[in-house]
Amino acid sequence: MDLQIASKNINMTPALRQYVERKIGKFTRHLPSILESKVEITAEGTKSPQQRFLVRVTVNPKGTVLHGEERADDVFAAIDRVADVMTRQLEHFKGKLYEKGRGTSFI
Repeated sequence: MDLQIASKNINMTPALRQYVERKIGKFTRHLPSILESKVEITAEGTKSPQQRFLVRVTVNPKGTVLHGEERADDVFAAIDRVADVMTRQLEHFKGKLYEKGRGTSFI
């Protein structure tokens, strides 16, 4: 899996990069056919501290694009939230593939 990490208005520290790689790298456990993943981390100058950091994740498993984004007051909390969202989406997508492959029909 090719992992691309981009940051805007925030310093990408080695600890932050390692944390993202560890969280997003687990997606291949759910669906090994993931070709690439893109992570965008943005620090916004909002008045609300609960929406300070925005993390967007785009995953491409063989032609289908899954996208998730979350906001939080801490960048690590936002990464955790978006990882949970993407895990749920990947499990749902995997279930759809499994049902399609079984050949069940509702006629």
